[in-house]
Amino acid sequence: DFRRRFDLFDSHKYAIGGQSTIHTAKDLETKQEVILKQISNDQNGISQSAMRERYALERFQSCDNIVKMIKCYAENGYHLFVLEKCEIDLSELQKLYRQQNKQLLASHRHLILNHLVTALQLIHSKNYCHRDVKLSNLLIKNQIVKLCDFGLCINCCFEPEQGSGSVIYQAPELHLNERKHLKENDMWAVGMVCLSLVLGCDDEELSWLDMVSGSQGQQNSAKILKQIAKLIGNPEKNELKVNEAYFQCYFDGVKTDGVIDEVLEQFGASQIEKAVIKGCMKWNHNERLTAEQVLEITSEAEMQNIFGRKYEVDELRFTQREQCKLKQSVCDFDAPLADLNME
Repeated sequence: DFRRRFDLFDSHKYAIGGQSTIHTAKDLETKQEVILKQISNDQNGISQSAMRERYALERFQSCDNIVKMIKCYAENGYHLFVLEKCEIDLSELQKLYRQQNKQLLASHRHLILNHLVTALQLIHSKNYCHRDVKLSNLLIKNQIVKLCDFGLCINCCFEPEQGSGSVIYQAPELHLNERKHLKENDMWAVGMVCLSLVLGCDDEELSWLDMVSGSQGQQNSAKILKQIAKLIGNPEKNELKVNEAYFQCYFDGVKTDGVIDEVLEQFGASQIEKAVIKGCMKWNHNERLTAEQVLEITSEAEMQNIFGRKYEVDELRFTQREQCKLKQSVCDFDAPLADLNME
């Protein structure tokens, strides 16, 4: 059935995780391009990630801000998901914009936030959580932002065996092995996404924490907690479940007041973004904004489509390829940039 319906015309595998690869194919019935996501089974012959993804995508298909699953095939040794093909993810878009000295407007960023929390509001209302909210898991198709990658999505009644998603997007309590407040973890990540959009970061470069704190190197929980403290200020002892020794280790010597207000002002954050970032990025998980509250805040914001015309994404990528070719030609001639006439 799969081979009769789908024509795999992209033989290149794009690794997206330890057990997953993606391809591009053509749906011979609809004549549309689709994405094939293959998740391999583990050594026990199953894949918790595949089962979570399938269940979540089947359950949340009514939401336009969640990527659509067209079909799912269970083959020997793996699951194959057929997903709608989107234009670009937000991490790549941020990178393309930054390399061309461009930036998303505040009205663009408002739209992204509104679409993201629309998806999360539905997920949370069913007592589920995504657990891997980040820029590269936000796709754009026809001016609509869509949340994808539900391999970590679980029911909030269960405490996961491990932390969630990318370490730099994890809430403070996850760095302290407190894994019970799953919806609140998602909302911390919403604040992180919003801040990354304001700063013009993508998921692959140095983290925004490095940019703010001036530190570099391998990330670990102790370092990240100290960086967060530099940004939003020290927590009160009753805001985190950690003993006195650990509290002193993580936060002793860091000034109490953070620099979040100065950072947001410097990078031109809107009042909407300031409210979302400061409302979601709180040490105390009980004080964080909910998806419904952020949805209400962003619904009052000025929102604008990210791409003003068709094929703008392709133009961005083409411009970037041409810039890379120019840089390569410069390297080939082994000439210093200062000596070249770039006009």
